[in-house]
Amino acid sequence: MIKLVVFDLDNVLIDGETIDEIAKIKGIEKEISDITLQAMQGKIPFETSIRQRVKKLEGITLEQIDEAMENISLNPGALETAEELKKQGYDLAIITGSFDVIAQKIKEKLNADYAFYNTLEAQDGKLTGEVSGPLITQDKIDVLRQLVNELGITLDECMAIGDGANDVEMIKNAKIGIAYNAKPILKEHADYEINEKDLRKVLDIMADEEINTKEEVVEETQEEVEETTENTTAEEEVTQEVAEEVEDEEVENEEVEETEDEESVEDESAEEDSEDDDSEETTEEESEPEPAIDYSILNFQQLLQCKRTLEAELTELKNTRDQMNEETKEYRKERDELNQELKDTLKIALEKRNERDEINKQVQENKDLRNQSNEELKKVEWNSGKKEISNIQAEINKIDKTIQTKVLDIRKENELVKRVSDLTKQLKKIQSDEEEEKTAEALKEKSENYHQKVVELSDKAQAIHEEMIEYFNQIDGIREKADAKHQDFINSRNAATAKHEEVRAKLSEIRKVNKYMDQAKSKSRNRKSEDKADGDAKEKEQAEEIFQKFKDGKKLTTEEFLLLQKYNIM
Repeated sequence: MIKLVVFDLDNVLIDGETIDEIAKIKGIEKEISDITLQAMQGKIPFETSIRQRVKKLEGITLEQIDEAMENISLNPGALETAEELKKQGYDLAIITGSFDVIAQKIKEKLNADYAFYNTLEAQDGKLTGEVSGPLITQDKIDVLRQLVNELGITLDECMAIGDGANDVEMIKNAKIGIAYNAKPILKEHADYEINEKDLRKVLDIMADEEINTKEEVVEETQEEVEETTENTTAEEEVTQEVAEEVEDEEVENEEVEETEDEESVEDESAEEDSEDDDSEETTEEESEPEPAIDYSILNFQQLLQCKRTLEAELTELKNTRDQMNEETKEYRKERDELNQELKDTLKIALEKRNERDEINKQVQENKDLRNQSNEELKKVEWNSGKKEISNIQAEINKIDKTIQTKVLDIRKENELVKRVSDLTKQLKKIQSDEEEEKTAEALKEKSENYHQKVVELSDKAQAIHEEMIEYFNQIDGIREKADAKHQDFINSRNAATAKHEEVRAKLSEIRKVNKYMDQAKSKSRNRKSEDKADGDAKEKEQAEEIFQKFKDGKKLTTEEFLLLQKYNIM
């Protein structure tokens, strides 16, 4: 957005070169203007040219200069343009290689905020031929950069208007550069050209730029929104895949849990022994929501309880995450609706602008036709004798007035009466051509019709223009709402992503518990095998004792006899 408008002075704000006007005092304007032209065309450095020219002005009095400055006028539209720009809130600056003797006056006349210029050195009321100031050793772009730094803005918030080679860098670096009746070297680098002496064209350029800026911002916003929507869709697809993966793993874990429950039922004694430890673990978990548990020291039942607790927490996290995802989708839907409204409003605004431009073309066409008819009408009226009739009648009226209002002698009065008689006869002899009369009437009617169309079309164009402005103003409000809703969407999506990470962390913890449960099952099986082996060894030892009893001739019971058969001792 433009905040600062910068003008050159000579041949831009004022009609002429200041130094040329001063040179006229000594009659050396030809010498000075030749050097000026070379500088404007970029053939010699500006500093060299300014020092050469000022040196030739040595001896001119300040009084003579003040008189010469009175002859310099503002360019057409300068005052109106400055007033309108100030009214719209823009800061105005004058940056010129010209001099204090005129720059200060123009700054005050235009109510400009800043002015940078050179100073003609004087002593005892006469020029010394020396010059000083910021624009001697620095380029205009250097002065402009210093100014924007002080104001806390950038060159992208500046518009510059100039006409010569020493304006090139300023025009190139400003956001909007305008070449005003400029030399070819400057036109090559300008964004716009004004090739007539009317600074009000600057206001037209500002208006067009404001509309274009709004359109660009809207288009950029639409592109960002579309890109964000695409990224969001991709992220949601990935999230959905991860969620499905989580569900598959949970199903698998449930199957493992059922198997583990069946195996744990077989070991009833292990369950009874672990009841007290399990209740103690539960109490600790309630007091510390996120304890750092050493799963390696827990038995199978304790691990099973931990897993169930983790799965309950996982379910709660998933529900919260899914709710957040629904909120995110709702924000996205509302944002997309606002963006669609933004596109629709922009489309209508552009259609209104195109409609207005088409009507303005018709206005211009009818103006041209009206003017053409008026020119033809003038020719016809002149040729038909109306002009001569008008002149004769005017003279008769003048003579009649003289006769009635003044005291005349008889001779003078008779002369005037005779003159009136002759003119009356001459008037009667002039006959207007009937065809030309008809032609004149037809042209007059055509001209009036064209003028009526101009008025009607102008009113219509103005009405459509106002509608267009209203739509562009609506765009600002809709865009603000869309931006706010997009921010809600981003915040909600980030929160849902964070919650999904908690889901994944909880799932990882469940996998960890499953691993230790597998290890606990393996230990339980090994313990059963060891107990069985110890029992078999004792039973075999008992069978050996029974066999010794049999050898000693003692009577055996049926159970003892079966035990001997089991170990193939008999």
